[in-house]
Amino acid sequence: MLTFEEARKIISDRLVENSKSLDGDSLVILDHLTIEKPYGWIFYYDSQFWHNQNRDTKYIYAGNVPILVDKQTGNQIPCNSGNNEIAYEYEEKEKMWNLFFDRK
Repeated sequence: MLTFEEARKIISDRLVENSKSLDGDSLVILDHLTIEKPYGWIFYYDSQFWHNQNRDTKYIYAGNVPILVDKQTGNQIPCNSGNNEIAYEYEEKEKMWNLFFDRK
């Protein structure tokens, strides 16, 4: 079973690799947005220039969907940014019980 620090390093290493094509910018984990679930962690990330410096729209990093790291396997699974369907599937698979209200 992975620790939080090990899971965070997996994502950090992935972001370093993905940052090589960003012409001086880098991708950073947004620790304050990290979500812990019983089966893993969901990590959010963004462009360092956009997030930490000037909010100039030319530095927005498109396609930066959150990534789930499974505690048991270390697998990295991109999540949907609009809703966490991947997290819902894991909760169902792991027999987690959640109460959802349908607003219809």
